[in-house]
Amino acid sequence: RRELGVAGEPVAAEGPAGATRRALAAAIGEAARAIRLGLSAEGKPVEALLSDLESSDVRVRDQAVQALGERRERRAVPGLVKRLTDMDRRVRDRALGALSQIKDPAAVPAIIEISRATDAAVTLRLIPVVGDIGGQDAEGWLLTLEQAHPEPRVQAAAAEALQELRRAGAAAQGSGGSRRD
Repeated sequence: RRELGVAGEPVAAEGPAGATRRALAAAIGEAARAIRLGLSAEGKPVEALLSDLESSDVRVRDQAVQALGERRERRAVPGLVKRLTDMDRRVRDRALGALSQIKDPAAVPAIIEISRATDAAVTLRLIPVVGDIGGQDAEGWLLTLEQAHPEPRVQAAAAEALQELRRAGAAAQGSGGSRRD
């Protein structure tokens, strides 16, 4: 796993070299803590990870989101939907990715709601996620965007996602409706 550690230290009497060493040590410590949390999350039961979604520690929430997405845990959908409005951007982005991995259509209305309060650039990021998850809400939203959104790039992306969604639906029907991940 790739983890990030960030730190800054003021330059004191010992000069830039000392501040750099202190900042590097702090950054490495933060990255090591993130790795420990990640390894811990991998071994936790689902119930503990669901509880971690509510942690005051952003790294704990982040690792829980990631672990639940990797496990494709449908019981996590309500908690992950809540994390779509997390104060931390990384947690929000990972929650969106986790919902995309889980592919539960119950998440689509919340993702659509996010698009209503934002600009075209964010909507463009949400379109493939909604299209990948699928369902009636996804199809209706994509059709609406394709036909009525004022931004041509959004219309084109929605049309493409809608076409993929319909193609996947036809393929699933052709194979007896069963789907394997």
